[in-house]
Amino acid sequence: MQNYLIVNAFADNTNENIQKFSRLAKSSKCEVIDCQLKVMGHFFSSIFLFSGSWDAIAKIEDNLDKLQKEENISIQKTRTEIDELKSDCIAYGVDIIGPDQTNIVFDIVDFMVDSNLIIKNVVSNTYKTSNTGTKMFELHISAYIPLSSSIATIRSEFIEFCDQFNLDIIMEPLK
Repeated sequence: MQNYLIVNAFADNTNENIQKFSRLAKSSKCEVIDCQLKVMGHFFSSIFLFSGSWDAIAKIEDNLDKLQKEENISIQKTRTEIDELKSDCIAYGVDIIGPDQTNIVFDIVDFMVDSNLIIKNVVSNTYKTSNTGTKMFELHISAYIPLSSSIATIRSEFIEFCDQFNLDIIMEPLK
């Protein structure tokens, strides 16, 4: 039986620190199922999903505790289970670009939750346009839409919502 461990780590941005996590997985005989790493300033933040036998997960937990004590790395960890595939939903990807506005990402997330979408992934970024210097944001959301919902209604209401904020969107099924 596979066991799963989610690890959230925050550390100085060095290749050595990043390498420590891949070595931990290998030495503990765990697999890296999913990994997201983002450099922000002089730090990196990462989320790992490890899988392995019960004793492999216990070993990586012990090694993570040692790593946290010995190095300047903040670590949170918890065991989890993997959900079954959602056969009663359709996976959609939503890409949004527009002028950056205070709390716009939270407003979009609230709209989706209020529309009964199941949010699976959110990635956001801000930048200044090269032509005008306007501060823009881009947002990608992966979400599940229940089959019991009207996709046309959700799409129409979401486009109307985004139009209020002058946002361009693309909403399409994920393959």
